[in-house]
Amino acid sequence: MIYEYLESIHAVGEKQAASTRSIMLSLNVGRRELVKYVASERAAGRLICSSNRGGYYLPANNAEIIAQKKRLEKTFISRANAVRVFRHACKDIERKGAAGTYGTEKKEP
Repeated sequence: MIYEYLESIHAVGEKQAASTRSIMLSLNVGRRELVKYVASERAAGRLICSSNRGGYYLPANNAEIIAQKKRLEKTFISRANAVRVFRHACKDIERKGAAGTYGTEKKEP
């Protein structure tokens, strides 16, 4: 759906990226829905790049594919770091038992 749309409007290469807003209006979808469609198509093997300026496009060359991979990896690393903090908290909860609310225990002065 998104891939075909980008192809139909010749959004090939970052300079030809379609804005998120224009895609949403053309396909009558909300932002979350659009993001889900893009994720689904990427999971199915479609190469859909996202622009730093807020849009989507099909890669025009290998450099754009490599740049998109690096952007996605950067996001992945950032999220992995956030998950690490929560994983640590869960281990503390398991070790102490499920009683109470994590991080809100009152400490004696």
